[in-house]
Amino acid sequence: MASDLPQQPESKIRWYAGITRYQWLVLVIASAGWGFDIYEGQIFNITR
Repeated sequence: MASDLPQQPESKIRWYAGITRYQWLVLVIASAGWGFDIYEGQIFNITR
């Protein structure tokens, strides 16, 4: 089926280009917290 909408030109900007340093910092800290939470759960299960 043909579309009457004009095609959008592909953007050369990467998806992460608009993310600020602070947002990257928050993402890294949240990821580290999640990783430590999983690690703690695994250690708890191993030592039971």
